[in-house]
Amino acid sequence: MRWNEARGMNRRYRKKMQAWRARKKMRAYWAHAEMRERRTIDRLNFTSWFNLWHTHPDWYGRGNTHPSDIPEIAAMTVRLLRYMEMRAQGRSEPIQLWAMLHGNRGNAADNAVYAHSPNPYDTPYPCDFPMVTWDAPVPDWVSTVVPDTHQIGTGSDDNGFVYFIRQRPNPRQPSNTYDSLSRPV
Repeated sequence: MRWNEARGMNRRYRKKMQAWRARKKMRAYWAHAEMRERRTIDRLNFTSWFNLWHTHPDWYGRGNTHPSDIPEIAAMTVRLLRYMEMRAQGRSEPIQLWAMLHGNRGNAADNAVYAHSPNPYDTPYPCDFPMVTWDAPVPDWVSTVVPDTHQIGTGSDDNGFVYFIRQRPNPRQPSNTYDSLSRPV
């Protein structure tokens, strides 16, 4: 093997190792971000009211760095939604919980998990989302992270598609409860 070939191989190996280290750092970042948001949810008082309360799992927009981060931030957002649903189970008052995932052209920092309930302000409850089409076809990076117990809706904004995720309606529940993202309690 000539010296130039060995040098090229080392450069490729070095580049591959740098990419591997960067992915490892991002996995650690996502784990830290998810734990930070779980602590935020743990601090919520679920016996009180919510006026379109929300949190952004990727506050710093690091999910925009690499295309492989898009499914990771989507999965983390759905996990946080399910965690919030678990925490709100004992609530006696009605509450709406949903997540929003912004499409490939959107900003990952815009992904959010929402909570809304009857409140003393003029914000209507339940929230109505007339522009959302439920059970529409969605890309694989969305459908693979959403469990069968949840429903996916599609809407749009200035940056492209927005995907809404909520718990699938319970057929035993009155129909008006779920028309606007309500969740049974």
